[in-house]
Amino acid sequence: MPISHKHRVYIPTSARSNQYITADIKVTPELIKHYDNLDALYHNLSNDIFRLSEEQELYNCQIIANDKLPIVRYHTEAYQFQTQEQIIFFYNPEYHEAQNLFVEKDYQPRKIRIVLLATGDDLRANS
Repeated sequence: MPISHKHRVYIPTSARSNQYITADIKVTPELIKHYDNLDALYHNLSNDIFRLSEEQELYNCQIIANDKLPIVRYHTEAYQFQTQEQIIFFYNPEYHEAQNLFVEKDYQPRKIRIVLLATGDDLRANS
């Protein structure tokens, strides 16, 4: 069980769940007006997000623009599987880095979800 002390959470090194942060951007008519169409929105926004994440040394950035829920699991190999409602990410934070955009043609999502997966070694001990 994690122990919390003064705004820090210490995660045991035996924990197998990976750390990640998500941020959502609502897709509104006002947002789409800033772009020619949905494809331009996806292309320009994802390029900006990938560039900004690299500048901040965040090397595993996934953008989900199809209203699917991200599920993150530890695995020695990197895989992404999509079901009807979910995208399941398997990865090892010590080795795997990626930038992916998940969209469905002609589908306007309610929101665009940015998922930043932790990378590096000793994540749990140094969290």
